[in-house]
Amino acid sequence: MLDAIVRDLEIFEAWSDEEWSIEGAAVRVSLVCFAKQGSKAPIRLNGKHVSLIHSDLTAVDEAGNLNITLAKRLKQNFAVGFVGTVKAGKFDIPEQPRALGWASP
Repeated sequence: MLDAIVRDLEIFEAWSDEEWSIEGAAVRVSLVCFAKQGSKAPIRLNGKHVSLIHSDLTAVDEAGNLNITLAKRLKQNFAVGFVGTVKAGKFDIPEQPRALGWASP
């Protein structure tokens, strides 16, 4: 969603991860303010002055952080993947370990 916004506008104030609770529900939200490019508004991310805020709510700062929204897949990694471990059956603990107290009932 923010990719479309930063094409024509600039984010000048953003809070990337804020707690918010209402009527007992606790959620995390991002707050974003944007304006026409060149608006001369001070640019702040999470309360800190930065040079530019990217659409993923990271920033260019004095350290020269990169814009990771422009990252692309490497050709060398196409058709390479790893799913990880997948549970494919029951996970029953035999009675003997249970009797010895090695597993909860």
